Amino acid sequence: MDTEEFDRALLLRDSGDLAGAFDAFEQLRVKFPQDASVHGMQGGIARDLGMLHEAVALFKRATELAPVSEVASAGLFYSLFDMGHRDEAFSELRRYLSLVKIEKTRVYSILLRDFSNLNEAENVLRGRLTIARGANKRKT
Repeated sequence: MDTEEFDRALLLRDSGDLAGAFDAFEQLRVKFPQDASVHGMQGGIARDLGMLHEAVALFKRATELAPVSEVASAGLFYSLFDMGHRDEAFSELRRYLSLVKIEKTRVYSILLRDFSNLNEAENVLRGRLTIARGANKRKT
């Protein structure tokens, strides 16, 4: 991995040049196709740019390369969830949690802390989305 190029890409992202950062990570991804962190970083930038289809593809590849990367898994979960692919999102959550203990997670433990189990979390989150969609329809 070329840390100088990686750092330059991060500086672009941190300065708000998301398009430039996306392109810089694309160049890194071509050079280092087996590096999960490059895929994950570019996936996060794609999410920030509203490019959810690209984010999903990048996070999927990151989770293939690093199956226990919680950041890549959470990025994939939220990208799928935001696209309306709830079943796929929760499948990813289950996949990840089957590999690690919930106590060892940081991102997912925040998502699940108010629920007694994953099924309850899934039901509540789906219910909230249904309620929110119904409220939005009534406003129009």
